[in-house]
Amino acid sequence: MKNIHRCSANRLNKFLECPFKLALYNFGIEGRPTDDKYLKCGKAIHAWIEDSIISESPISPEDYFYEHEVPDELRERYDTCISTVDSKGIFGWKGEVEAEKTLQMYFEDGGLLEVEARADLIRDNGVIYDWKTGKELNKPEYILQGQLYCHVFGLDKCIFISLLTGDELEIKAPPNATIRKLLNTYKNAVNDGNLPKKAKMDDQCVKWCEYYDICNNNDNIE
Repeated sequence: MKNIHRCSANRLNKFLECPFKLALYNFGIEGRPTDDKYLKCGKAIHAWIEDSIISESPISPEDYFYEHEVPDELRERYDTCISTVDSKGIFGWKGEVEAEKTLQMYFEDGGLLEVEARADLIRDNGVIYDWKTGKELNKPEYILQGQLYCHVFGLDKCIFISLLTGDELEIKAPPNATIRKLLNTYKNAVNDGNLPKKAKMDDQCVKWCEYYDICNNNDNIE
């Protein structure tokens, strides 16, 4: 079982999407296999960027394509992302690569929550950057992720870049009280075990949720 006193953008978004999904994740329950081809492509690109920035010189991206078993059907997508990195001059940026921080938050009821964040790059100008390999940036889960990064790292803004389109989304730090209230709600729900299924399954559950079969068969966790 995962440490329930820890939170991340991933866990927080699961909680908001469906509390029961978070419960299954925390218990380490394995769901149905999902199509991970886009995930493989994203991981390959991220690894290539990280290694190239650390080495302070561009590394050939070819090996990363095959090491991460990116399907040939995503070759064009992969190459487009590489071109965007080059056109934006990302390898000339300076800063902390794969910046990690865990913020310990104490609440009025004495509760503690450790909030984790891992940003792709924090530039030396104090701006957080995160690479996305899909087209759409203006998603609620991305906005929350950016806000949480700003809160944990104590910085004013986070910029997401779509390496597929070149578009950028700037997310400004939210009021501290807003984030504290949301995280306190999360903490209380997890501590109380109050993580029910969402009221009604929808098309997103059927298509994307790895735990759909469990819910659909009315299985439960003791």
